[in-house]
Amino acid sequence: MSDYLPEEVWIRNILPTLSIKTLLRCTSVCKSCYSLITSPSFISTHLNRNKQQDPPLLLLRHCSERPRKEHFSIHHDNPTLDDYAELNFPFHSVNWYFRIVGSCNGVVCLSDDHMCYVHTIILWNPSIRKIF
Repeated sequence: MSDYLPEEVWIRNILPTLSIKTLLRCTSVCKSCYSLITSPSFISTHLNRNKQQDPPLLLLRHCSERPRKEHFSIHHDNPTLDDYAELNFPFHSVNWYFRIVGSCNGVVCLSDDHMCYVHTIILWNPSIRKIF
């Protein structure tokens, strides 16, 4: 990673303080950065560190009938529900909308089983724009 800073300083003091967006950019630097940032131990460390510092957020879904579309947004968990981010929702449902089954550590589970069960389950991490 660096010839000037010990690896321990990078791993324990610098990288865990970066935002997810910045960390995703860092994965393109080199193979060792990619391996470190995508490792389960680093992800767990980053998640636990940021969970203690960041205020809670709420995921809200808005459905419009014309045109039939779903919109998702994230808001601060406070009395005024201040805006945090508008999310790009790249999915299209066979039914009227997706059902939010649940979420854990920023990963949202969606199901397309409102009217007819079509066996579509999506695990979506909107912060890193990944679908599982």
